[in-house]
Amino acid sequence: MMTYLVKVIFIYSTFGVPLGNPVYMIEDYPNAELCEAYKQKFMNVFPQDLSLEYKAFAQSTCMTQEEFAEFMGQSPDTEEGTPSPE
Repeated sequence: MMTYLVKVIFIYSTFGVPLGNPVYMIEDYPNAELCEAYKQKFMNVFPQDLSLEYKAFAQSTCMTQEEFAEFMGQSPDTEEGTPSPE
């Protein structure tokens, strides 16, 4: 079953002020075990100091294909651009 790793990175100043919008990165994996392994590897480097003024924080989660479709706001059985039969 296809599994998606959704990674979100936030940049904050030392005063706790966010620097812009978070960055979303999405990767697909053939199974949940591989997704969890890469999630752990990714999260091991955060929080990370970027400079004296800025720090990066991250969140990540593995999702099934159905959960990912719901997260993206579309039903899992319809393709983007294809009208729903309803």
